[in-house]
Amino acid sequence: MKIDLVIDDPSVEGKDIYVESDSIAACVKELNLLIGKDKPALMKAFMASKKENMEVFTGAIYGWNRIGNKIFPNWEEQRNILLMKRCLNPTSGPLLSYHEVAKRMNSLGFKGKKGGKWASSTVKRTLRYTIHDRIHEFNKPDWWK
Repeated sequence: MKIDLVIDDPSVEGKDIYVESDSIAACVKELNLLIGKDKPALMKAFMASKKENMEVFTGAIYGWNRIGNKIFPNWEEQRNILLMKRCLNPTSGPLLSYHEVAKRMNSLGFKGKKGGKWASSTVKRTLRYTIHDRIHEFNKPDWWK
């Protein structure tokens, strides 16, 4: 089967695009990927752009406050994130599990972003955000140093 296709999109003007497949659906999917019309890929790129520009990209993020469309470090929460990281990667002493870190955070009275208790899943999710690595881009309060 041969399909002739005309693409009216300036982003691909002057480019040769070849897509081969046994099904039309697979051809359309591959074509969408090639010209950047794949919705998941576009959403991923959109979210990456938001993160790069320090713009709000999701709901509440532990360690960060939102002011308008921008996010800024919440230094008390950032201190707690460092505490969690040290519990999981100590320079000396036993390594703690996410569950043990959550128990420690709760016993110390530290609340989550919305005031809730810590669970192993929330500790893991909080530490998974690579955005925390960007706090060095902001002026730290005097007590942080």
